[in-house]
Amino acid sequence: MDSGRRFTPKFPAIVLLLFLGLLVGLHPANLMAATFIGLVRVDKQLVDNTVGDIDINSSNERIAKGIRDLYGLGYFERVDVLNDDGSLTWRVKERPFVLKIERVGINELSKDDVEKLITIHTGEFLLLIALR
Repeated sequence: MDSGRRFTPKFPAIVLLLFLGLLVGLHPANLMAATFIGLVRVDKQLVDNTVGDIDINSSNERIAKGIRDLYGLGYFERVDVLNDDGSLTWRVKERPFVLKIERVGINELSKDDVEKLITIHTGEFLLLIALR
């Protein structure tokens, strides 16, 4: 009793889709994605681009260069790298961020004169050297 229709199982197509999904999930970019703890104001994409493709298999010299590069951005006062169950976790502490500057007790100078002398500005990360 052949009706001319051929039965094609859908099982192989489902297996193929699952396999392709697994391959995408196992892509090295997904497995080696860096984890950052402590980012508040600094853009994660900037930090990702700075450390590049450093992963758990990178040499100590390469990881040390990543740490120096992060410090070189000027946004961090501390950078630690941890081995977290076979992947790297970057723990950072951002420098203080200046939200507001109040002028108190300076009556001899105008506001403009004071602002010319101050090297600290709102909306910037505080560098301790600027306080000297």
